[in-house]
Amino acid sequence: APDPFPRHAAAAQADADDPFLCPLTRRRLEDPVVAEDGHTYSRAAIERHLAESWRTSPDAASPVTGGALGATLLPNRLVARLLHAGAAASA
Repeated sequence: APDPFPRHAAAAQADADDPFLCPLTRRRLEDPVVAEDGHTYSRAAIERHLAESWRTSPDAASPVTGGALGATLLPNRLVARLLHAGAAASA
């Protein structure tokens, strides 16, 4: 049966392909944050996703799981350090 949430499936696949890609933008993470679904996103992308979701509904859905998603975003310092180290090594 076709996936009823193709965007969620695509986001989950992007997450699996490269853990340093934002599931929303499919670009390298910038200012990585962990959302309540446990996934890491670029801060601007997930904030935009949440704002757009709340315009049409009081509930936001996770772009990866499709489940409920709250507003709490925490900095993902480990991923930020790994991204910085990778950028420094390739410079």
